Amino acid sequence: MDTQRVKYPNQRIAGLWFIWIGIIIILSAVFSNGLLIQPALFAGGFTIGFLLLYILPFSKKKLSYGESTKVQKMTSNASLH
Repeated sequence: MDTQRVKYPNQRIAGLWFIWIGIIIILSAVFSNGLLIQPALFAGGFTIGFLLLYILPFSKKKLSYGESTKVQKMTSNASLH
């Protein structure tokens, strides 16, 4: 039996993306000046987060591949139960 390890994308970036967008939504709601959210702050935060997490090669290389950490495995298993 061949036991060769295969690299697969482990989307750790997605969790950081959700945290980032949550923070941006909260900030844009706090500084909304009567609106539901401040569109300029949300658009700017969205763009900066997208560039930092999905476009830069450092973050893609560091966060997209490899085995999950022990905490990630525990939370993943807990979420499936």
